[in-house]
Amino acid sequence: MQHPLLRGAPPATHATAQISDGMVVDKGFNYNANAIGGDGRLGRGWGNWIKIRHTLPSGAQVDILYAHFPNGELDKWAIGAKIAQHQPIARYATNEEFDGRLNGVGSGSGKHLSMNVYNVGTWTPWNGDMNLIHNVMLNQSGGNT
Repeated sequence: MQHPLLRGAPPATHATAQISDGMVVDKGFNYNANAIGGDGRLGRGWGNWIKIRHTLPSGAQVDILYAHFPNGELDKWAIGAKIAQHQPIARYATNEEFDGRLNGVGSGSGKHLSMNVYNVGTWTPWNGDMNLIHNVMLNQSGGNT
């Protein structure tokens, strides 16, 4: 089961590493929502995406995939790069970029950020308590997730 954390129009212009400090573990592009990759990844129409390893307050680690960024927004991030909590990751796509499916944002409609949580080092959805992640996000954002 996928665990989308944020859907809908983000209030800011950039996605941030809100959960905790993290490290880039993977990134790529996927447009075809019906494809299955050779590594077992299900296509989700993510467009440009980045996967960041975070440590939760409980000490558990998770890999979170952030998706739907315009072309060029993730170029500055290399695998192994450190991202500080609250550091901007990349600019959100505009409604126009989604409506025209332009500029590498993938499939979907309207300005939004997709986030999916996976077991560390896998494409297996995390089976942990999503309230842990949601509560961290609420605490960090002042209740605005």
